Amino acid sequence: MIEKRKRIVDRQAMIDYGIENPRCEVCNNVAVDVHHIVPKSQLGDDAPSNFISLCRDCHTEAHKDKRKFQDNIKSLGLWNIE
Repeated sequence: MIEKRKRIVDRQAMIDYGIENPRCEVCNNVAVDVHHIVPKSQLGDDAPSNFISLCRDCHTEAHKDKRKFQDNIKSLGLWNIE
């Protein structure tokens, strides 16, 4: 049986980012989540450049179609990942 790798998340970094960015960076509604642009499962990190503050609706959309979401934030100029 293949064991799943535990993803350790720097929750304090995410909390700090959310405090500094209280509005959804896509639609400007009140943000309720901080989302990893590049998922930890795809070797994304906990750097602030890999975070985006999202409202519940935008966060749901981000998880429905990750590629479409990433293309959308690139077009909005919100993609800070090198």
